[in-house]
Parts: sequence; C-alpha cells; structure tokens
Amino acid sequence: MVESSKKIIKWSLDNHSKLSLKVEYYSAINKIIPNKFDIGLYIKIQGSQYYGRGTDTVEEIAYCKALSEAIERSSLKVYNIQNTNGLAVHPDLVSAKLIGRNELLERDAFFCHYLMGVGFQKIIFKNSITEYFENLGIIINFYKMCSYQYGLGVLCSAHGGNFKLPFGNVTGSAFGQEQYLICEKSLEEVARVLCDFSVKEKICSMDINKFNSLKKFSFGNHGDLALDLDYSREFEKLLSNKPYVIKSEISMDTFEYVILDTKLYPVEDLPLNIVKVRSAHLQDIYVGKTDLKKINYERLIAIYGQDMVRNNINMVPHPFD
Repeated sequence: MVESSKKIIKWSLDNHSKLSLKVEYYSAINKIIPNKFDIGLYIKIQGSQYYGRGTDTVEEIAYCKALSEAIERSSLKVYNIQNTNGLAVHPDLVSAKLIGRNELLERDAFFCHYLMGVGFQKIIFKNSITEYFENLGIIINFYKMCSYQYGLGVLCSAHGGNFKLPFGNVTGSAFGQEQYLICEKSLEEVARVLCDFSVKEKICSMDINKFNSLKKFSFGNHGDLALDLDYSREFEKLLSNKPYVIKSEISMDTFEYVILDTKLYPVEDLPLNIVKVRSAHLQDIYVGKTDLKKINYERLIAIYGQDMVRNNINMVPHPFD
C-alpha cells in the first residue's frame, strides 16, 4: 500500500489545479489515539466539490484514503450512480471488489434488523477509547448484526445524552471476519465524529418533523436526525429489543462486479480502480422516508418468513448517514 500511495499522491499533486485540491489536517483524534493522522481532502469534479476523510498511523495512507473517498463520491456524478453502497476505490482491483462486496453485506446486515424492528445481539467491547468517552458522558455500545459465510457485521452506537453538548446517537458499522478487529474499525469511525464534537460549540440535529418536511433528502439528513434526542430514545429502544440472531447464506453468484472505466474520469491517468458491486438479493440503503418501494421484501421474507414480515415493517426513517 505504501508503494502505491506514492503513485497516488504524485498523481494528485501533478493534477492539483485540475482537482482544485485542498487538504486539511485534524488533531483532535490525537487526544485518544496518539500518532494517528486524520486528513480531510476536497476536490472539485465537473463543477461540484467532494470531500473525503482518511485516518491511519501512516500519513501517506491516510491521505490516500481521504482522496479515494473523495473520488468515490465524485464517481456518483461522473458515472451516474444512485448511491455509494458497494462502490469502492482502491489501487488493487481485488481489494476494491472485496471492499465493495463487504459494504453491501454490512448495510444489508443493518437493515435486515432495522426494517423489522428486531434487536441486535450486544457485544461486550471496552478499551481506552470507550473509557475516554464514557468520562465525557458518552456511552458507546457494540452490537452484532447479521452474519454470513463471509463474515459478520458490527454496529457501534454512541449515545451522548450526558455529554456537555447533549446529542442522540452517532453510529458506525464495519464488516469482516474477526469480531475484535471489526469492533475497533467501527469504533474508529464513531470516535472521529466524537472528537469533532469535542471541539465544537454547537451540535446541529434535526427532529422528525423537520426531516419529514424536507423536499429532498441526503444521507447527512439521516445523521442529523440520529443526533436528535427524541429520535434517539426510540432508536435506543430498538437496540434493546430482544436480540434476533440472523445467519444468512449468500451465494457468490448473487454479486455483480462492475469495473468502471477510469478513462472516463475527468482527470486523466487515475491510478485507482473504481468498482461498483451490486446484488439484487440484498437490502440496499436509501435516503428519505421509508417507502415500501425501497424495501426488498424477498430478502426479509427469506430471513423471517412471510407471516412475520407482513405488516411489521419499521416505517421510522433510519439513522444511517
């Protein structure tokens, strides 16, 4: 990764004018994770600005993660893609396919619980990071989501009702084979947001009425909704519902790997692979109100059975940003 990072960084610097490249370094995370580079990066593609963020103990890798995320988000417009679920950008094609597939499974794992309103299996996981935030009034819990033959999904949820700036929930998730490592990965995603909160003077949230009145939705709106204390109380109830252990077998044949042509990317000689992984058998992520047209009934019925699914869909907008 370090060798490919040099090539990626050189490409971005050679094209910094075309990209309107802007880089920011954040230090708040070093209060809890020493020697961690936290980098934000902006690029402009086809007249629109895109942001990516990356963290790593190696500065070059953190930079490349941030750039890859910005390119991933810009690819929605460039390639006319609906959302980033299953979309992956990586210098190694095999890794890009794996990352995209795992993201599909991770989101499916969450929604197979959430849409039915069934509880998650709680995982006991504590370390110096969770203890640090507990001392600030933020309680962090971990939950096992649906598991597959490829691995399992973990949800990390931080509740800040007793924080100096009270907030509802910040969630992060990850997918993999080693539960301990997945917990660490999902926690890092959440901790980065919490570190941002620690230096803010105000945390902006959105109540359910404001959310429902929106004419156009973004994933950021869902994150703002999750921060609302009233919404959070209902989400916490769902998390504490009786756990429903889900084990699902998903055939490799259900995944479609679309390798996007990087020659079509507006900045030439992109040293990264862009892959969109799809599966009609999994529940996709969506924005806005929970519309029945957005739900993969066949997926839910395969897990719970038709009698349980009928008239039991959780219509409350999800907190996934």
